[in-house]
Amino acid sequence: MGRIAVLLTFSIVALAATPARAQCTFDWKPGMGVPGVNGAVYALTSWDPDGPGPKEQLLVVGGSFSYAEVTPASSIAAWDGVSWHSLGLGIGAVDFAPGYVATVYAMIVYNGDLVVAGGFDRAGGEVVGGIARWNGKSWSSLGTGLNGIVRSMVVFNGNLIVGGTFTSAGGVNAARVARWDGNTWQPLGSGLGSSTYVDSVLSLAVFNGNLVAAGTYGVNVQQWNGTSWQLVGSGLELSIFPPQLAVKALIQFGSSLVATGFFDRAGGAPAKYLEPVS
Repeated sequence: MGRIAVLLTFSIVALAATPARAQCTFDWKPGMGVPGVNGAVYALTSWDPDGPGPKEQLLVVGGSFSYAEVTPASSIAAWDGVSWHSLGLGIGAVDFAPGYVATVYAMIVYNGDLVVAGGFDRAGGEVVGGIARWNGKSWSSLGTGLNGIVRSMVVFNGNLIVGGTFTSAGGVNAARVARWDGNTWQPLGSGLGSSTYVDSVLSLAVFNGNLVAAGTYGVNVQQWNGTSWQLVGSGLELSIFPPQLAVKALIQFGSSLVATGFFDRAGGAPAKYLEPVS
């Protein structure tokens, strides 16, 4: 297995102007030169509605908003390079707490469809449980969905893996992580998280062919071995106030897995810089 590395961050940063090569220069263009959305964006992905067909690839953004430029767009919108488009009636939250605004936290392309997930219970007016798919014409549910908020998704071995704060998927017990095989929901072992705190899986990744999940205190960083979850090394720590530990993102970089979030020790050693741990 390749190395696993950790990175400590306490704020969001943007990389833009540092050139990868001496001949290359980069700069930011706000909203691609046009007005963007009127709220927060938490997720974005590219999606080609007809695969290798003649239609252009779309940039899809999801979050908590009601307009994309002047186009009504409920928490999700697509940019075709020229203008913004809504995706049907978009995403809604009818049965959530009063005043709650539907929020899209994660998006991914699965079996050719655009799958969106987050905190909502309606998609195109249809009842869904925090997750729905858009085939280019209409919205549909994935079974009965989840009973809580979905924060992350990844495709692993042909299955759609989702993570969040939920405790059941499709009516089956699934603590904070579950898999959709295209027809039904299934748990992954006994799930993740503790019974003491309200834990959440915040990030999922595939590293060297293995599924890795990361999140808050009781989740930490764990790897799925096919039958159960195992802590990666001795995990990550936050010495100041352990329950506030949160691993917010994972990505494979070369032969290493990089984790970033709110922690200050990795494998028992200070983790203020990028460094390998076992």
